[in-house]
Amino acid sequence: STSTKSLSEQVENLSKSHTQWETALKNTKAQGNLGEEALEEIIKDIGLVEHIHYKKQKNNGDRLNEQIPDFYINWTDGTKVVIDSKVTITNFTKSVKTNDPELKKTFLKNHADDVWNHVKSLGGKKYYEALKGSPDFTVMYLHNDHLYLHAIDQDENLIEKARKRNVLILPPTLVYGFLKMVKLAHFQKDIEKNAEQTAKFGKTMQDVKKRSAIKSKTTQKQAKTHKQQTSK
Repeated sequence: STSTKSLSEQVENLSKSHTQWETALKNTKAQGNLGEEALEEIIKDIGLVEHIHYKKQKNNGDRLNEQIPDFYINWTDGTKVVIDSKVTITNFTKSVKTNDPELKKTFLKNHADDVWNHVKSLGGKKYYEALKGSPDFTVMYLHNDHLYLHAIDQDENLIEKARKRNVLILPPTLVYGFLKMVKLAHFQKDIEKNAEQTAKFGKTMQDVKKRSAIKSKTTQKQAKTHKQQTSK
């Protein structure tokens, strides 16, 4: 039946998702891919359109300072912001899996170190220097709020230290707000552009009407003159 088929598909999707996470826990590259997929889901959910509002890295790469960013987000003024989602979650995953309080504490400390090391790596790449006129920061996306919360729990100065390296650390809840702001800015620009075009169209129509009225009056005058001349 249709319902049975739908349930089977849901179970299969859950199985695939579980497999993806299991693979990601063992493979840093897979972790990066999972982060990219999670970020793109948010981007699309907000309504941003690829090649208009954002650009995703390709396999052949758009290299900036010999590095490959995950996403470019386009501002309304034509400048761009880079979002990276490649941070490792290996130590965080180990902290979740262990029941030993001391090991958990060690793994969470290592997780905070992983985040900080990635901040330093991103800050050193300075993507924005290759994107002339763009804001001087890179967004570092953590694809789970717990990754963010546990990292700042271990290092309360992490966000400020990252800011000094021109890196903004954003979990899903914050990156959603950031991207929503981008979408609203584009929407406002579209409204202004449409309003401007409507105003131009209205002025054109007004000019056409004026010319038509003048032409009509001229035609009527010519017809009246012709009639008078004919009646003489």
